[in-house]
Amino acid sequence: MFTRPRARKSRRAAPGASAEDQTAWLAARSSAVRTDAASPGRVPGPPLITSAPAPPSKVPFFLLIRQPPRYILFPYTTLSFDAAAVLAPTAVQIISGTAALTGTGTVLVTRTGTATGDFAAQYTISGTKTLTNLTVVYQGAAAQFIDTLPYGGLEMNNATGATLVADTTVSGALNFNSGNITTGVFNLIDTANCATHTRTSGHVVGNIKMSIPAGASTCIFEVGTGANYTPVSMTFPAGTGAGNITAATTTPDHAQIATSGLDSTQDINRVWTLTNDTGGTPVALPAAGYTAQFTWVAGDQDVGVNTAVFEVARFSGGGWNASSVTANAALSVTIRSRKSLTRSSRRRCRHPM
Repeated sequence: MFTRPRARKSRRAAPGASAEDQTAWLAARSSAVRTDAASPGRVPGPPLITSAPAPPSKVPFFLLIRQPPRYILFPYTTLSFDAAAVLAPTAVQIISGTAALTGTGTVLVTRTGTATGDFAAQYTISGTKTLTNLTVVYQGAAAQFIDTLPYGGLEMNNATGATLVADTTVSGALNFNSGNITTGVFNLIDTANCATHTRTSGHVVGNIKMSIPAGASTCIFEVGTGANYTPVSMTFPAGTGAGNITAATTTPDHAQIATSGLDSTQDINRVWTLTNDTGGTPVALPAAGYTAQFTWVAGDQDVGVNTAVFEVARFSGGGWNASSVTANAALSVTIRSRKSLTRSSRRRCRHPM
């Protein structure tokens, strides 16, 4: 619960104020914060924090939770949320003041429409914001913008979607609960093991750069266009050297489709682009190469296609090469490639001519 500070003339306690004047803290760890519009001094609306640690020493450094017309002060030097804690401000609440932010809990971003980034617009505290072990959830009621921050965990939970404002790095779990992340010319960079991804709904519209671990692994690149989820699942064998691969998908046909040697009237009107990190840490492939499964939606297919006889063509270095198909399904095809991913590879699925 919130304890209301003794009435004072100033919105902010002076350094020499009494402990009582400086106190407006949360109750003990794991106790629910209840808000009540009928109770003076409490923030109306849903719970702001569902769990929090006990208050630290009473020192004149403050977190300011602003929801007009009330101001609630917390004398924290550091706000540290444990794994059970969720900081859940409403879209009109701004977390401000001089405290630092850290911990292992969850922080919601509900502010929307700030072209430079909605996290910074909602969390204006001047202390250091250490997100390494926190999970930041973008959960607005309208389109949001994702700040370029070094996120620990990042979760998308906004059906309207969010857009990157610059290259953005995630070092922990990447969760797609609802809505798309649109990258534009930027990259969503996942430096954690690709196995840390979870998906219920939504995907990346644009570029996702993923860290491929050494040895055997399977990594799913959650890419798509619009409402269509069309991922690439890549399987690497033992002996693979760790590195980074960027994936994206676009529609419709490839610009050089006429020279592909395949029938452009009986194909999948989609291109997948896989790029090894030649400017940084590329994936080193063993002689066995890798396998990749490309998945599409029914609306990508030309009328009358027979997916059972699909072939896959790879465009790289200015020319086309055939890929070895190992499995065809109604809405996917799997290939094995022993070609090095040294350059951008664009793959098309279609009938032979």
